[in-house]
Amino acid sequence: MANILINNTAAPELSKFSDLETLIHQITLQKNSDDKYIAEVKVNGGAIDLLVEHLTERLNDTDTVSFKLLTSLELAFEVIDSTHKYIECIMSKVDEVVLNCSKGNLEEVNLCFTEVIELIDIFTQLITKTIATFKEADLIEREIQNEIHEIESQLLMILKGLLTAKELNNVSMLCDLLQYELIDNLTRWKIQIFSKIKSKHGQNL
Repeated sequence: MANILINNTAAPELSKFSDLETLIHQITLQKNSDDKYIAEVKVNGGAIDLLVEHLTERLNDTDTVSFKLLTSLELAFEVIDSTHKYIECIMSKVDEVVLNCSKGNLEEVNLCFTEVIELIDIFTQLITKTIATFKEADLIEREIQNEIHEIESQLLMILKGLLTAKELNNVSMLCDLLQYELIDNLTRWKIQIFSKIKSKHGQNL
């Protein structure tokens, strides 16, 4: 039977389950009532992507499966950290768009622009869920709520402008919106919102 760890604590009662899919289902049933959710799964030290891995494969007796469980609030703080990675990734892609614009490489501009939009979509989904969790926990003061509303509205206007520039094939407008407006907006999320929330509640970025 595989060795099962929950937050670094042995859980021998779960060793009877022979595949990840069944194991994950069982843990989900047990922990959701405690407001705990699976944040990470590792098999023999390697992280598992729950969206693409073959979860029905049998576990070996020598396998060690570790689960990291967090409350919804703990998970929200972890999401803030992951959004910083998305911000850096978006900024990197913006640099690629601007560079290819300067070279007149429109094919690469289109490819990079598509990736930017996809990353922004993921980013907005993450922050929407995270902010909702913080609001439910009453961790966001009115001043910060007002700032969030302003920055969200600004991001929406930027996205509309980007799509318009793309439809018009206005490369100059596209690059300006990405390089100045979008970068400024993402920086405001990082500094004005996420840093304030974490510093207020004793967590460092």
